[in-house]
Amino acid sequence: MHVDDQLPEYLCHCLKVTVDDIRRVAESNSGDNVDDLYQQTSAGAGCTACKRRIRAILELHQGEQHVGSQDSSTRAFRPAA
Repeated sequence: MHVDDQLPEYLCHCLKVTVDDIRRVAESNSGDNVDDLYQQTSAGAGCTACKRRIRAILELHQGEQHVGSQDSSTRAFRPAA
């Protein structure tokens, strides 16, 4: 099971921002940090409860990019914080 499968459809319930919205911005390379994601999706501008989940998705995305660029012999397991 993929980690994102456990996330709700709406990551930001206040502004109706979905997990896919966040992922799309992160994958476009225009969402290199959480502030970019907040600005481009408006997620986190309401009650701010989703900011932790947004950070987690960005870290997962950046980790997948990093692992994908490494030789398999140098890959290390890094548990989520």
